[in-house]
Amino acid sequence: MSNVEENPRRTVWTCKVRDDRVVRLEDIPARQLGDLETRFGVSWLELVGRPLGDSQHALAMYEKCCGLAGVDPADLTVRQLLDAFELVDDDRPEMYIGGLPDPKVAEPVTAG
Repeated sequence: MSNVEENPRRTVWTCKVRDDRVVRLEDIPARQLGDLETRFGVSWLELVGRPLGDSQHALAMYEKCCGLAGVDPADLTVRQLLDAFELVDDDRPEMYIGGLPDPKVAEPVTAG
């Protein structure tokens, strides 16, 4: 019997903004999330992990993503706001050495 457990599939929220740019919510600077925590009285984990939990949170996260992508926020309908957020598989390496993915941990890339 092995003591090693496989990690469950890791997912992250993304937000599609103008010009089809996609921003990972995890890439929003922590200080900006702290400002939203103070404004809404919820933790940053709630903001990043449940961006659609509240319309004001969703709009604020959308606006932060637009700022990060360098585009002006659009005046969205409810449907457009819902469609802007997507939960996707995390494709980033788990471990880094000197700012680069650890080759011992990164999954090999194979030609298909």
